[in-house]
Amino acid sequence: MPSNSVCHNFCVFSLLLLTLWSSGPCRRGKMAPNSSIQRRVANGLWGGQNVQLDVTEDDASVRFSCAHAKIEQPLTLDAEGRFSAKGTFVAEGMGPTHEDNPPKSQPAVFKGVVRDGTMTLTVTVTDAKEEGGTFELTQGQPGRIRRCH
Repeated sequence: MPSNSVCHNFCVFSLLLLTLWSSGPCRRGKMAPNSSIQRRVANGLWGGQNVQLDVTEDDASVRFSCAHAKIEQPLTLDAEGRFSAKGTFVAEGMGPTHEDNPPKSQPAVFKGVVRDGTMTLTVTVTDAKEEGGTFELTQGQPGRIRRCH
């Protein structure tokens, strides 16, 4: 016959397990959010006046009126919906380009904030140390891009 203390310990242990199970990550069959999983800018098109951003899981391409850019990393959001990523920016000139003198790629930083399907994107060309512009984009909308030539 078990002693009262063993029976008491078994009951306490059972209640503790039940409490942990009901409030833990297995509650209602769902896993608790993993803090190592990072939120990202939604994949697909984001468009605005003179800009179109095409986001994939691993990178993003940007088309501007008379320029284009490439971001070679995922657009990861912080808790406030902000991101900052490095990439390259290429200004395109008017008229045809020459094969022996293509437009030069310059390092750039792309910073933005995403809220409710809207993004504010700021582009800074690093070598020029000046802001390339700030754009308002809407998720799922194509950009309104003018042809440069």
